[in-house]
Amino acid sequence: MTDLQQSTPKAGAESRWAGLDHIRALAAFMVFTWHFTHGANASPVPLEGAPTFPFAALFDEGHAGVALFMCLSGYLFAALLDGKEIHFPKFIIARVLRLAPLLVFLFVVDFVILLATGGSVIGFVRNLISGFVLPRWPNGRWSIGIELQFYLLLPFLLGVRGRFPMALPLMVVGALLMRAALFIYFGTVEHWAYSTLIGRIDQFILGIAIFDYRLFFKGRHGLAAATASILGIAYYLFDAAGGFFGYKSWPSQESLWIWWPTFEAITFAILIAYYATTFSPRGRFSDALSKVGFYSYGIYLIHFYFVFAAAEWINSSLIALDNFYVAWAVSLPVFLAMVAPAWAAYHIIEKPLQKYKPRYVLARPITKPAMDSSVFPVADAQ
Repeated sequence: MTDLQQSTPKAGAESRWAGLDHIRALAAFMVFTWHFTHGANASPVPLEGAPTFPFAALFDEGHAGVALFMCLSGYLFAALLDGKEIHFPKFIIARVLRLAPLLVFLFVVDFVILLATGGSVIGFVRNLISGFVLPRWPNGRWSIGIELQFYLLLPFLLGVRGRFPMALPLMVVGALLMRAALFIYFGTVEHWAYSTLIGRIDQFILGIAIFDYRLFFKGRHGLAAATASILGIAYYLFDAAGGFFGYKSWPSQESLWIWWPTFEAITFAILIAYYATTFSPRGRFSDALSKVGFYSYGIYLIHFYFVFAAAEWINSSLIALDNFYVAWAVSLPVFLAMVAPAWAAYHIIEKPLQKYKPRYVLARPITKPAMDSSVFPVADAQ
């Protein structure tokens, strides 16, 4: 989904970044498997029930990969900008130049398809414009809109992080209270919790916050195992109760969605900090996995054009995919095949504009809070 690859060294160049690319690859695979196994209409694998192995529920409910992406985004920006002074307008320009080329290209593709099929041009344009604020962009691109909103908040989040240690936790509490108020008023909060910044802000914030305490998690295998177990069991119970589309009803009228984004944020943030500080992956397999993470942005955006048709064809022509474990296994080589179009998209569409990205990290060290509102200092979290 989100992609910070051009802010980091080349995949495989540094083991600390390679580990984060591994996590990005995992998140992309989770989302891909969810779409591959359940298709566009709950086929070939029905939505009912949950796999026996609890950890597999994270793939049966692979939308969890979006939460993992967003936690990782917060963590990685905290790591990249730690102790640095940033020129905010140039930062925004750099991020737009990174995300926009492929995004705009695919919107053009959608528009051509729309014209060929006789769709509503006015509706398309309305959704395109409103998608900067509301989750209206199709094919998972709504999450890119949330990422752009996060960028606008990033200077504030990183600025207060060093000055007021309790600021970020209090913001998470504020988000919980906001979701509780929406639930009380509307009787449901699933839409806001899943598809808007009101729910996703927890994941960005706790991704940032956990970076400050990352060394606490280094080598704590027991804590990581316990966290992963809690996450897996919770997702198993959620999946068994109906999951995203069927937890009692849809949209869910249960209060679970008030705190579920926070639960995802806490557990994923802990596991990211643990993996990033504990392991120094090297070797061919690590480099190959890093490459998958490197191209995950393209995989995420492009796979919608192929994943449903691929699952339907394989299910009808090659092998029955009505068993989750079979579909999960088959989804892996299909997912890896998506690296090819993502590689082509990066080198043909995305990379040419990267040379125009401005340098937004200022050379001078931080000595005092900047008076220029276009510049924001990031407190050193060491």
